[in-house]
Amino acid sequence: MATHDPFVSRSQIGFTLIEVMIAMTISMFMIGMVFETFIHQNKAYLVQEQVTDMQNEARAVLDLLAFEVQMARYGTPSQNLTPVAGCGACKYWFTANPELVTNPLMIQGAAGAPDQFKFARVENRTTTLAVGVAKGATQMTVAAGGGKILDTGNDIFVINNFAVGKISAGLPTDVLTVDMILFNKKTSAFSFPEAAGVEVAGVEVITYRLTGSTLERVDDDGTTVLSDNVEDFQVSGVTTTLTGNIDPIGGRPDTYRFSVTVRAPRPDKSYKHPVKGDNYRRVTLTQDVTVRNLGIEPYQFPF
Repeated sequence: MATHDPFVSRSQIGFTLIEVMIAMTISMFMIGMVFETFIHQNKAYLVQEQVTDMQNEARAVLDLLAFEVQMARYGTPSQNLTPVAGCGACKYWFTANPELVTNPLMIQGAAGAPDQFKFARVENRTTTLAVGVAKGATQMTVAAGGGKILDTGNDIFVINNFAVGKISAGLPTDVLTVDMILFNKKTSAFSFPEAAGVEVAGVEVITYRLTGSTLERVDDDGTTVLSDNVEDFQVSGVTTTLTGNIDPIGGRPDTYRFSVTVRAPRPDKSYKHPVKGDNYRRVTLTQDVTVRNLGIEPYQFPF
């Protein structure tokens, strides 16, 4: 028969089994609440991180595009000019660069499909004339290595920030046969003499396009991948402020609206897109960009 030791206090006896079970139950319940809170907070953090990554990806694309589009048309014609009466043999911008009916050029995708955006501009890399060019000449010699600089794929150049020409032979050497693109003259030769040392700059065509889910930037150096998670790329003209006699289409936008939709790389089974009905989150960012050089035309005056 068990006896109670009168010299042992109640606090020294310990907990009963029922007290231990109650304490464990309460502890497990509290741990479960803390763990559930952690899971929810961690999931919210991952979702926010995913959305932030998509926003940063779209913003990086738009920032680069805005920087370049602002310089679109720098030093180049804007579009095919209306032929001058009685000058059927004239050479025009489009004869040398048929892919740009206008500059810049929006290529709208059918039925909401992704768009393309093209523009031409003078390259940052330039060379100079090694020897002066006489009026009526059809050849020019550029500084050593200049032929490689002017080898832009479309072989169009601007000389002395003024005249537009196309290299018809000689690349990538430095002695080049040229075909001057005159807007109202029948000759292919230089209309004015050019002194040695004047700047000769190649013209590059830049294209932004969506191939599958890859947004690409294409220039004469090749194709650069900007993002692998782009679902849509849309371009539209916002305003038309420039009209007049040098624009055969009656006006062209001076501001373009670019919209980029980035899709999450991984699905989230707890999320359902309200429009697409799938488990992918999406972020769409839009930016308006004004072309600064739209009202400037090289080589547009009569000779």
